[in-house]
Amino acid sequence: GINAEYGGRGGRGTANTRRQDGLYAPLGLPIKHAAYDGLCYPMFCPEELVKNRELFTPRHDDVIVATYPRSGTTWTLEIVRNIHLVQNPALGPDHLLRNKSHAVSVPWINNSIKMKGVKLDERASPRVFKTHNHYQHLNVPQGNRDVKV
Repeated sequence: GINAEYGGRGGRGTANTRRQDGLYAPLGLPIKHAAYDGLCYPMFCPEELVKNRELFTPRHDDVIVATYPRSGTTWTLEIVRNIHLVQNPALGPDHLLRNKSHAVSVPWINNSIKMKGVKLDERASPRVFKTHNHYQHLNVPQGNRDVKV
């Protein structure tokens, strides 16, 4: 659950304080972080969203862009979105991938604030999503080799 040591953010340990060796708990990294199931997450990814597998159900043709923050997420999203648009010229003008705003065309699958009122399962295929989750924390059915992450 939410850990008060993080000032309301998720995680375990005391990541807000630097250890004597200059590294931060819980994983001993040089940056502030949270850790869920031994995996490193940015401080703004609360555990209840990282582990919420109820937010949406991936389809066989979904693409999930999973990146660490500040590592080219927007650039990668634009490439993936444009590949879909080139490969699917018959997509109607109202298809969400045609929207220039990444918040609309490629929504977060684990950000409840930006997703308020967004019904991901009702979106038309092809669908592209973004997340900072590790594969283990996505709702991809075991053995499903069709979803691209």
